[in-house]
Amino acid sequence: MVIPTLGWRVGDEVYFHGSRGSRMLKVFKDGGAACLTFSLLDGLVMARSAFHHSANYRSAVIFGKPELVEGTQAV
Repeated sequence: MVIPTLGWRVGDEVYFHGSRGSRMLKVFKDGGAACLTFSLLDGLVMARSAFHHSANYRSAVIFGKPELVEGTQAV
């Protein structure tokens, strides 16, 4: 299952946003594993034919066990 959400990195830690009532965060709180994917679009490559258009991008896939952060602990 894929759930669109916001994520960011601070040093060696990766954070993502979610509602306390979301099923996703409840599963993580109970010890469920996560797979996060991030993409950064650097630019579009336009060609004469639509079949040859492309994109320059960077991406990362991160696997792990999330930990709950409450209040201002992340700051």
